[in-house]
Amino acid sequence: MFHLVLYQFGNIPPYLQQKKELSLGVALLPIIILVLLLSYNVLIYGDDALGGSNQFILLIGGAIAGIIGFFYKVKYDTMLEKIAENLQSVTGALLILLFVGALAGTWLISGIIPAMIYYPIPAHKQKMFSKIPKSLNDMKNTNWLSERVISLPMHTELSKDQQDFIVKNIFNFVNK
Repeated sequence: MFHLVLYQFGNIPPYLQQKKELSLGVALLPIIILVLLLSYNVLIYGDDALGGSNQFILLIGGAIAGIIGFFYKVKYDTMLEKIAENLQSVTGALLILLFVGALAGTWLISGIIPAMIYYPIPAHKQKMFSKIPKSLNDMKNTNWLSERVISLPMHTELSKDQQDFIVKNIFNFVNK
């Protein structure tokens, strides 16, 4: 009750104003809990785990991250700003994945097996890894493979008929 009165007049005691340093373990806590809950969900529901229960688990993970943020004196506006920055930085990649997935699904439905290079730039050459020393950056095998590897559809949404169709056509192509 005493603190509520102080907050209303803007006189927050110094010990409540100080930001606490966030350790790596605490920062990873929401992710660890999220992985554990999602694993438990798959264990319980198996193939039916793709339903709404995962969305609820994601909300729980976000809530835990928010609670930790408030505990460590991160302002709500700062949290929203950082979330917006992160979403902005991955939106392009998410849209590409969405469109490629939609295109691949359309092809499969029409009887065409989508085979393409999804990641033409090796990981070690991408911007996020630019601070890796150049001596570690010379990955000849990775560079060679990134120019030659294609990806075939392989995901949990493929039906047994689609899997059989892909395997049969790959065998037919290889045995020509």
